[in-house]
Amino acid sequence: KRSVLLHDNYEELLTKKDSLEQLKIDYEREIKTYKKETKDISDLELTPIEVAVLKSIGNSDRKSITDLMQQFKLHRVKIEHICKNLKNKKFIVKDMTYLNHFKIEEMGQSFLIENNLI
Repeated sequence: KRSVLLHDNYEELLTKKDSLEQLKIDYEREIKTYKKETKDISDLELTPIEVAVLKSIGNSDRKSITDLMQQFKLHRVKIEHICKNLKNKKFIVKDMTYLNHFKIEEMGQSFLIENNLI
């Protein structure tokens, strides 16, 4: 009788273990999804200087790296880095007609409008 009871307890514990393992898998999947969503949102956040550069590009047909360097009094490498970040976030695009010029993309326009920056 005792061995039957132990066997039943063992079976019950195995069932609980399987259930807990499945819960763990489900929670890990949810955490992974949440982290991805959070990352996607934070990828679109801009620093104040990125916003200023985006606004400057949005206020004209196109802006050159030199124009931006003079306007913001920043080194070429810093401006190129900012523009690269904005380009990677799909806010601006290189103007293929003019060398080292950028123009605003639809996503950049939406950002400026939604945040009442233009």
